[in-house]
Amino acid sequence: MKKIIGALAIAAIVGTGAYSVSAATSEKASMRAQLTDAQKQILEQIKTLRSEGKDIEAAALAEANGLDKGFKRRPKATDAEIASMKAIRSAIEAGDYNAFVSAIAGTPAEGKVDQTTFSELVNIHNLRKQAEDASKTFADKHQDLMMLVGPHGH
Repeated sequence: MKKIIGALAIAAIVGTGAYSVSAATSEKASMRAQLTDAQKQILEQIKTLRSEGKDIEAAALAEANGLDKGFKRRPKATDAEIASMKAIRSAIEAGDYNAFVSAIAGTPAEGKVDQTTFSELVNIHNLRKQAEDASKTFADKHQDLMMLVGPHGH
């Protein structure tokens, strides 16, 4: 049970950030419902830029389009935190346990993840990626039906 909880905690940190899921989900859904289709497309561009490590460009795009207001409540990550998260994500994506152990050194997760738990994290990451890809493929073909599964398939 501890392994699963530890895996979920790290998955939450790596995936979406560590804040209240229920409050964040309802607030996020409410904010997203107020956006135009063009703004939603810009948010996707911002997400892509951030995933590519282009945080400055992402922030500029958000500010230029008036989409930076909802992001100001989160404390800005330091360069060291960004580098650490990128190293953790890269290790998970590569399935490299040794790189992962090095990347989590000095974090609350240090010493809590063994090889088995790491394998579970890699599996969770891969399943999320497959689900995102399947959702995008479906949405590209059937945008008119996406309302049946709600925002982001939830």
